[in-house]
Amino acid sequence: MRLLSDERPKAGAPREARADDLGSAPTVASDEGGVEIIDRVAEEWRRLCEEGPNDEPFYRPEWIRAYVRAFEPAKRLVLITARVGGRLQAVLPLIQERALSYGFPVTRLRGAANCHSCRFDVVRGAGLAGEAAVSAVWKSLRRLRRWDVLQFCDVPEAGALDRLCDVTRGDGLLIARWESKRSPYIPLSAFRGDEEPWRSNSSANFRSSMRKRIRRLGARGPLRLRRIETADPHCIQKFYDLEKMGWKGDVGSAIACNQSTRTFYDEIAENAARFNYLSLYFLEVNDQMVAANFGLSYRGRFFSLKLVMNEEYREFGPGHLMINAGVQDCVERGFTHYDFTGPREEYESTWTSHVRPHSEVLVFRDGPYGRLLHAVNLRLRGRVRLRARVGALLGRADRSPRSGGQPA
Repeated sequence: MRLLSDERPKAGAPREARADDLGSAPTVASDEGGVEIIDRVAEEWRRLCEEGPNDEPFYRPEWIRAYVRAFEPAKRLVLITARVGGRLQAVLPLIQERALSYGFPVTRLRGAANCHSCRFDVVRGAGLAGEAAVSAVWKSLRRLRRWDVLQFCDVPEAGALDRLCDVTRGDGLLIARWESKRSPYIPLSAFRGDEEPWRSNSSANFRSSMRKRIRRLGARGPLRLRRIETADPHCIQKFYDLEKMGWKGDVGSAIACNQSTRTFYDEIAENAARFNYLSLYFLEVNDQMVAANFGLSYRGRFFSLKLVMNEEYREFGPGHLMINAGVQDCVERGFTHYDFTGPREEYESTWTSHVRPHSEVLVFRDGPYGRLLHAVNLRLRGRVRLRARVGALLGRADRSPRSGGQPA
């Protein structure tokens, strides 16, 4: 994780779309409450996701709703919407809270997301109407006096929040931006439908290793891939149980170890099944589960949320076998991308060199206190992230089965 920039006002920011470009000026509304304010605009919000550039499941209303219900049930949700000609063109869901920032009290508005949300962005329409709506959302935020800092986590590169940051720089505010993760993905156009994906890998050592593992495991019986597209409680529980049996259960980071996390994934499964994009994969041999993948098949792309394996089969590389089977199924279904969604792990580089950078973005209100917070965050966050980076590098030296870095 590294500091990308200490961004101050810059010349040459893109010109805002004006009312005479659109026929009518955007109108902005700000609503506060709980998940009921999401429900009021949910159908329009879904259409906006499908028609605009935010065409991924993480931006849909059911995803944000699940996050709020699971992780922020007692916090105040602030939902800012912008319309052009009466049509919804932008949505920004925020959580309002009082907090300490390196010892300094702040009122913070942050994106309704965490590490389980995969990525976060302003949901916007296409073209000039969407650009104008994002600008209008920001102007509405400027008028809200109830915040000292805005915080957005895991913002994808070239997302709508980039436009918001352009507008922010033009308004003279201070921005701090850190790279939060690089998320790998596999373009599937390179794979042939009649060939297992591992055979296309450029590494001779990897191909040889996979060949041996498949042959040895095949001696026990045929491998079978099952894809579950309904929120079957029995199947979902099997997934949770398999994850908890491994090292994540031992350290308490498995889904089943935390009620809030389980609530989130239960609701994600139910809504993904309702809207026909759930894909829960099980890889089995002789009816014994070897590995599983909790994922989403959405508009020609696969998003892997959680990959777990049976450590009794560790010698056979169950994680790689699961990725191989999942990629092959996606190729056969005509998908264009296989997205790992999370931070890049060492084992994923075996499959792809393509990554999608994400950032954490902080915006500080202009004035003495905002400049103080900005300076403190730049200085202290740099130190914290350096320590985290050193710790991560030292952790990679631990090659024990519980280190979690390699799906052997």
